[in-house]
Formats: sequence, structure tokens, C-alpha cells
Amino acid sequence: ISLWRDYPRLVLGMSLKLYYLSQTAFWVQQIFVINVEERRKDHWQMFTHHIVTIFLLAFSYGHRQMRAGNAILVLRFEFFADVNHSSPRY
Repeated sequence: ISLWRDYPRLVLGMSLKLYYLSQTAFWVQQIFVINVEERRKDHWQMFTHHIVTIFLLAFSYGHRQMRAGNAILVLRFEFFADVNHSSPRY
């Protein structure tokens, strides 16, 4: 799949709009969760990570780069899934 095929006339399917909305909602609520739960030593790194993720979602949606945004989300998820399985828990 080409990331920029048919740009700028991209037609978003309902499933991709729902995916973006649910991902954005998840990361927004994570900002509240990280501030409610007990502070960890990586609090500010995770807070920054959540802000950057929301920015990337909003920016890619606003500039009609949803395919690139989806690629970033998939790569980010795979990277953090690998890191979380290889690092010790708190």
C-alpha cells in the first residue's frame, strides 16, 4: 500500500475514522491516568510520550496523512511491545 496514493483526495472509510478517534481518546485518557496513579521515576518521559503521540495523531489527521499516521502507530506499538517484554517490571 502506498502511503501517498491519491493524495490529497483521500477518502477515509468509517473504520479508519473510528480507529483514529479511539486511538486519540485512548492516549488522551492516558494523560489523566498517568497523573492519577502513583508517580513512577519515568513519569515525565511517559507524559511527554503521550503528548507527542496525541500531537502525531492530530497532525496526521489534520493534514490528511492518515496512512502515515497509521504506519507510525503500528511501528510504535510493535517497538514498545518488544521493549516491554524485554525489560523488567517496576
